[in-house]
Amino acid sequence: MSYTKTTDFAVQGVLTSKQIQRNIRGTALDTEFDALEASSSGSVNVKEFGAVGDGVTDDTAAIQAAIDAVSTGSGGDLHFPAGTFVINAPIVLATGVNLKGSGRAHRAFYANGAYTKNGTVLKFTVDAAEDCIAFVNTPSRGHQGIYNMSIFEAGSAAFNAIVTTNSALHITMEDVELGCLNTTGRGIGLNINRPTTAGSIYGCYRNIVTQAVHTGLKLSGDVNSLTFTGGSFSGTVYTAIITNDGVHFPH
Repeated sequence: MSYTKTTDFAVQGVLTSKQIQRNIRGTALDTEFDALEASSSGSVNVKEFGAVGDGVTDDTAAIQAAIDAVSTGSGGDLHFPAGTFVINAPIVLATGVNLKGSGRAHRAFYANGAYTKNGTVLKFTVDAAEDCIAFVNTPSRGHQGIYNMSIFEAGSAAFNAIVTTNSALHITMEDVELGCLNTTGRGIGLNINRPTTAGSIYGCYRNIVTQAVHTGLKLSGDVNSLTFTGGSFSGTVYTAIITNDGVHFPH
């Protein structure tokens, strides 16, 4: 099978399957070829979908498009190089997609202008009651994850959670930092919820750190079969809340 990319009716080249070149940036055709490669290879760099990661450009649409493209195929890894990716709306993490960064930024250093900003940062600004990242609940598939990055909320609204699981199955999170930047003591760091009898089980959470949020960890509903290793959950009010039996762990 081969593919021909054209623009203004001028042939740009004949490409064999899985050997896709990008010489038509910013067009619908280019997006289609990006999606084709993501679904065939199972691994893609988010910058191939137009994300910039310069701390200024709004990367919301590019990141969501990349997630959707990877999920449309057989699933796979979406890689984020070092940088700050500005996101101004909630992101839906579709089934089968793993977000993989290039290291945590460490909030205290990142928020201090005297230090060089290192690592991968997803910098969100969302509205009240919204989640920064919400996993999709598809019990028959699942297998999503977030690895090796920092996720910060930088606005001032009373958002719900930085990451919420939405009853998704087989979640893995590893070496992830969650926190607020500008206004501390708001929202939940990691919200693991299971409102129905399906989902939010078989999750593995390794080296998760929450900082400057209202509640570090919230477990609600019939969550079970979860593994926590290392890390540090902290909040300005609660370290953890377990709402199905009313147990709270104050800060």
